[in-house]
Amino acid sequence: MAQAIGRGDLPGVDLIGAADARPVEALGCPVWPVVGSLLDCKPDLVLEAASADAVRGCAESVLENGADLMVVSVGAFADMDLLDRLVDLAQRNQRQLYVPSGAIGGLDIIKAASMDGLEECRLTTTKPPRAFSNVAYVREQGIDLDGVRQATVLFDGTARRAACLFPQNLNVAVAISLAGLGVDRTTVRIVADPASIHNVHEVFVRGKFGEASVRLVNRPSPNNPKSSYLTSLSVIATLRRISRQFQLGT
Repeated sequence: MAQAIGRGDLPGVDLIGAADARPVEALGCPVWPVVGSLLDCKPDLVLEAASADAVRGCAESVLENGADLMVVSVGAFADMDLLDRLVDLAQRNQRQLYVPSGAIGGLDIIKAASMDGLEECRLTTTKPPRAFSNVAYVREQGIDLDGVRQATVLFDGTARRAACLFPQNLNVAVAISLAGLGVDRTTVRIVADPASIHNVHEVFVRGKFGEASVRLVNRPSPNNPKSSYLTSLSVIATLRRISRQFQLGT
């Protein structure tokens, strides 16, 4: 996002500051260790690009201080009580709460289909085994990721449970759920496949409108291999959309 602003890709958008517990260089703006210092600059919008914990810890103060909020770590909204509190707070303070599509596609289909007769929404996520090496659930199940020789299902259940057990991998599950059937009726299957080079997300939707399948093969971000490049592009595209008068798509 900082690079896009620096290139002039987002006319009318200025990066006035950032908050990060670690020193960050080359952003072209002041960087403070706490969000409170950033809010003292009275930004119009704050982008969260850190973690679900950051959403839980800072989102309310952002909205209370008169800024709009864009949340990338949408997995935090597996906690519907948190989402309801933030929406209520945004309404009371006349602010906006934005969630980019992130690393997934098909949200426009799901949102439209949910208007009448959405019956099924299913996500299958396939990643290399090493992508799950730090997941406590995998260790607790006694799964030897080094010994995985073929595509292996690690989890099959609700989006709510998937987001809790795989918090660094399943923001997409919650995004799909919020667009359609909710976290308890959206199903998620997580697969470790040693033949997989990239992260693959497959969305299947069925309802009165018919059926739809969307398959994404995501490449990692050049500057952060833990995140999909599409996530960064989605944030930039969302900033461009809300700064313009012309809106395209559902």
